Amino acid sequence: MVEHRTVAPVVAGSIPVTHPNTAYGVRLTVRPLPFSNTLGNRSFREAARLDPGFAMACWGRAKALAPTMWNSPSGLFGYAGLKACATRGPDLRQCPESEVRCQSPGARRESGVADPVPGWLEALEARHLADLRFAEVGRALRALSSTYVERRRGLARGAALQGAGKRAAFALFYGPLHFTVVAAIARALGAADREVRPIVDLGCGTGVAGAAWSLGFERPPRVVGVDRHPWAIGEARWTYRALGLHATLVRNDVTRHRLPGAGAAIVAAWCLNELDRQARDTMRERLLDAAGRGARVLVVEPVAGATVPEWADWVAAAEAAGGRADRWRFELGLPAIVRKLDRAAGLDHRVVTARSLWWGGAA
Repeated sequence: MVEHRTVAPVVAGSIPVTHPNTAYGVRLTVRPLPFSNTLGNRSFREAARLDPGFAMACWGRAKALAPTMWNSPSGLFGYAGLKACATRGPDLRQCPESEVRCQSPGARRESGVADPVPGWLEALEARHLADLRFAEVGRALRALSSTYVERRRGLARGAALQGAGKRAAFALFYGPLHFTVVAAIARALGAADREVRPIVDLGCGTGVAGAAWSLGFERPPRVVGVDRHPWAIGEARWTYRALGLHATLVRNDVTRHRLPGAGAAIVAAWCLNELDRQARDTMRERLLDAAGRGARVLVVEPVAGATVPEWADWVAAAEAAGGRADRWRFELGLPAIVRKLDRAAGLDHRVVTARSLWWGGAA
């Protein structure tokens, strides 16, 4: 199993700065206040104008135009942004902003298509705070977190989604959090490097895992969301619509839904830990079968051992079938609503961990 950690954050003074414009750009894009990626990009552009071969200006433009990609395992997303600039040749002034901005997780890579994620987050907050006060959602998040950590037996009975407060907390906090993590993992694995049709999201919840993977493609594929909870089906439908994705929703047990083979993709994110042992064993055999038939399969789960006690068996089965297992540790630029709820509930997700299994499918 490979463990990935994010690189340490870059701070002003730790890098060679040869232009005042670059120093000012670093200040604008790294420090908490003042903070402006737009103004930082202008400073880096000016540095590139003054010295067309200055590599730090290339770094700065990629940092300013796609800030989320720097919070990534091994700096892989950052390298992608730098590559987008470097391929334009030594004159860094010629690098179009679209070629760098496209590396941001959640941003579509099609030319002229705006990133739908900010609008989704804004609409999500308005949707779930329309009838509830923020303090109520914060209290519900504490109760929800306790359900996941201390009262796990109730998960199979739908305890996580009982009541308006818990549902709002689930959608507002875990939705954007899981979206960000899956987007980061999928990009690090190169999971969008070739076309798939469709992406089947097992235990889709609010639909964020399938959406995050789909939005990583130049042409986002259709998502098939599968969940047995009626509220989750409705919320996932809203999510896909808000993000501009084509989707089909199926109310079904994940252990019974027919899985596709070659040409398709399957994601099961934070799903297995809510199943009992027998259902998980069934899912392992079904996912291995789908991978054997050529499907691309991504499984994401918490790192806590109690959530899936037999994880070592999953890892052994994945690696024996040509897959890979990874552990991830992210310092992510989380959405504002997630950070606010994190503090209100007494949680701390400044560092986010996850583990995954990946089968790349038939070429």
